Amino acid sequence: MNAVSYVRKNRWVFFAASEIMLFLVMLFPLPFFTGCATTVDYQTQHDTTTLIRHDTIPGPAFIRFLAMMNNKSSASPTIPLTLDSILNPVLFTSANPEMGKQLIPIQHEHSFVLYASYYYGIGTQKFDSITIPGFKPYSMHTIVLFRTNDPGDPNRLFPIFTDDSARKSDAPKDSCYVRFINGLPDYPQPTPSVNIYIDDINAPAFFKDPNTGLPSPVSFQELRNYELMPIGPHRIYVRSPADVTQSYWKDQSFVQGHFYTIRLSGIKSDGTDQLNIDSE
Repeated sequence: MNAVSYVRKNRWVFFAASEIMLFLVMLFPLPFFTGCATTVDYQTQHDTTTLIRHDTIPGPAFIRFLAMMNNKSSASPTIPLTLDSILNPVLFTSANPEMGKQLIPIQHEHSFVLYASYYYGIGTQKFDSITIPGFKPYSMHTIVLFRTNDPGDPNRLFPIFTDDSARKSDAPKDSCYVRFINGLPDYPQPTPSVNIYIDDINAPAFFKDPNTGLPSPVSFQELRNYELMPIGPHRIYVRSPADVTQSYWKDQSFVQGHFYTIRLSGIKSDGTDQLNIDSE
């Protein structure tokens, strides 16, 4: 059975490649990461997430990162995240501008600090740190790194922590899961907020208030978590709830049981605004 096969044992299984295990063993000192990767009573029902489990970590938590810095600099948009400090770094992982599939196991209920070196503007480098809180055993989280707009301390990291527990669930037949991140700070003005519309720019808004059923726009620097959507080819529109004359759109074929992150990013005023869909 290969890594794209479904394995059913309770609810979860980890698919671990040897090179990933080697990376993690190098990353974390023994005995924090020792033992062999193994199939355990922790199972995924889809084939898109790469996880690894080590017997000596009781009930690890899992995290991954996404960079949404809206950086038009020619420097790399990828943010290296290190342990210890910038002056004596030990690479932990990198936050990339696309949503990745790999989740990193960490000791549960254990808080620690990561240090970042990144760019903003035209090649201006900045250093900052973020604290990773202690997460519950077997929990799964995405940490989205935005940039603050605080005039008193601009361009610092602004992390958003979101629960990925929906990934533990099977999508019903003919369905998949999608979520949306609004990283566009200047559309519409004066309050940047948008919603998703499926196949028709005038269709009912995708995100609704669960209590009232009314449209619930997604604000700048907000992540709206996974919701079910029918599979198949769709055109995804993203626009202001009040204006159908301007929109972002992208075509995507959505696959049964898969997970997708829809990202609106960039800055409209400088022409870097764009809509992307990451298949996880």
